[in-house]
Amino acid sequence: MALVIAALMVAGLSFDIPKYVLRPTVHRPTLLAIHSVVFCAWMLVYVVQNILIYAGRPRLHRMLGWFGLALALVMPPLGIATAIVMRRFNLEAFPSTDLARDIAFLAAPLSDIVAFTPCAWAGIFWRRRPDVHRRLMFLSTASIAEAGFGRLPIPGMATWFFIGNVLLYGAGMLHDRVTLGRVHPVYRRAVPLLILNEAVAMYLWLGHPAWWLALSRRMIGLG
Repeated sequence: MALVIAALMVAGLSFDIPKYVLRPTVHRPTLLAIHSVVFCAWMLVYVVQNILIYAGRPRLHRMLGWFGLALALVMPPLGIATAIVMRRFNLEAFPSTDLARDIAFLAAPLSDIVAFTPCAWAGIFWRRRPDVHRRLMFLSTASIAEAGFGRLPIPGMATWFFIGNVLLYGAGMLHDRVTLGRVHPVYRRAVPLLILNEAVAMYLWLGHPAWWLALSRRMIGLG
């Protein structure tokens, strides 16, 4: 699953590389580049950590885990800052055909932080419980996978990108069902909350209630 998520990320983000990196028409904030580096580092560490356990190298896994801890502490505040800065940048740099919806989209990246942070931090806290640890780390990474899903040239995916995350959650639960005969309590407790978080984000974005628009405007700095 680590390799599947990484492959989806690479596939989706590859569509942005030509227009944002190779032939950019607008210079984007440096914060985006920092965020991208940290995000890619997390994905790389997640894949390598799984490989190390598969290869029977738990000591190296634990050593690299300290770097993963540092990333897990940096990503939430960096993600919030990047979401706000990039929403303001996009609204100022590109004409909007639906201003309310574009402002309300702030809910989507912020919901990633809401999902990622407790899963990652709890996974690190329960690192001495491998069955709990690996599922929480999987969920933390799967919960931000729409960064790749949303960029795939699939009809409707630009809007319903969270479906990709749900499919990953389902794959983890199905694996448990097949291999253990039951779904692990981590999935039973966390997945409904993750799906609820994503449903709320979609409502705030597509429904853009007045209170959320007002709050988003203040966060973005649009008055």
